[in-house]
Amino acid sequence: MTAISPERWAEAQEGETAFWTSADRTELCRYLDGLYTAFLDIRAQKIKGLTVLDIGGGPMPLAVLLELPVKSLTVVDPLPMAVTDPPNVTRHVTPAETYQGALCDEVWGYNVLQHVIDPALVISTAKAHALTRVRWFDWVDSPIASHHPHSISANWLREQFPADTWRLTVNQAGSVRVPKVQHYVALVAERI
Repeated sequence: MTAISPERWAEAQEGETAFWTSADRTELCRYLDGLYTAFLDIRAQKIKGLTVLDIGGGPMPLAVLLELPVKSLTVVDPLPMAVTDPPNVTRHVTPAETYQGALCDEVWGYNVLQHVIDPALVISTAKAHALTRVRWFDWVDSPIASHHPHSISANWLREQFPADTWRLTVNQAGSVRVPKVQHYVALVAERI
């Protein structure tokens, strides 16, 4: 994986802004959030009282949308969001590649790596900030587009969690229709 230029990044962010300001985003996000939580085994009893870093959470991060009982949620997203969050949510408007905040029990990412400056640095940020676990879902083998400057493979993502430091407790790949057929990989990596 290689980083993209600042100009290419600006183009991708324009596409993301257009999506987040579109009228049909809420219904799609709710549907996708249901997929993400199921594939990543995110259940209230498992994450109750944890601190969570959500990379690329957008205006509707899972923990807020689903009212999950986390102790605190830190959302790192490069786009400014005009939202009112619960008191336990802190937002950092910055690319994940440059985030240097506090460690959290878990780090979550879902539908992120196609959109970033440097996918490898984003995964490095996730691993560096996770005390116990990284939960990651991403679309794989997708075509590159103006708002998707990267296409990743399931194998590349798995390789980012080497067996000598991470144990994959969820390691699933497949396809779903959203609305067209897309391929995904879902990983839950626990620190050894």
